Amino acid sequence: MTAFPLDQTRVSGAVATFDAAAPFQRASLVLQRIGDGGRFLRVLRYVDERAEGEELSGMEWRALLSAQQAIELPDMAPRQGAWLWVIRQNFALPRDTMIREIQERQALVGDVVHEESGNIACVVVEAKLAGPRAAWVDEAARMARAALRAGDAAKALAAAETAFNLDARMTPHGVALLACAHRKNGKEQRADGYLRMAERSMGTTFATEVREELVELNPQAASTRPFHQLRLAALRKAPLMRRAS
Repeated sequence: MTAFPLDQTRVSGAVATFDAAAPFQRASLVLQRIGDGGRFLRVLRYVDERAEGEELSGMEWRALLSAQQAIELPDMAPRQGAWLWVIRQNFALPRDTMIREIQERQALVGDVVHEESGNIACVVVEAKLAGPRAAWVDEAARMARAALRAGDAAKALAAAETAFNLDARMTPHGVALLACAHRKNGKEQRADGYLRMAERSMGTTFATEVREELVELNPQAASTRPFHQLRLAALRKAPLMRRAS
């Protein structure tokens, strides 16, 4: 891992894209070493007044830009704990209100970048936004639950995706809310995929909590049995059915 002193760098861009389906993306900044245009750093963490991460050559950075796996940003000085937030058009909460609060908390670095399609990006100091970020997640989750109760499947999915992507951590309620919203939109495989991902990433206890949340969100449709158990049960029944026939 390479380290660059922050006072010897400038922000060059970020490993992110405007063209994606998720309403929110958090991305690593790419810093350029002042006086050495051929040295770049993809930030993975900040330690004291240094950024640590993966060093990139000028050729590697240009390749990421050409492949549209990264975006360039206006020249600015980096700050401790700064990351790029991409807030796309399908973000369920009012973006103007969100940006205003980011500015009021003096967490905005440089200017907000507006893309032609309507997506926006901003460099923020995340430590200053822990409280508001949690409140935005709660607000989006409340919106999703209300939309589910009202039978508005599309609005429920947009709000659930916003809450899930914006949350700094994966929670049982967030996964369950997103899975339930996908089911209401007829996307059973997508819903099951999130549930399997949660079990693989977080373990069986977490998966059990997700299923309990699903039951509360939708008691009639939610299953209290693990998905891998349901598949095994179906496989066990198949030979019996073949022998009976």
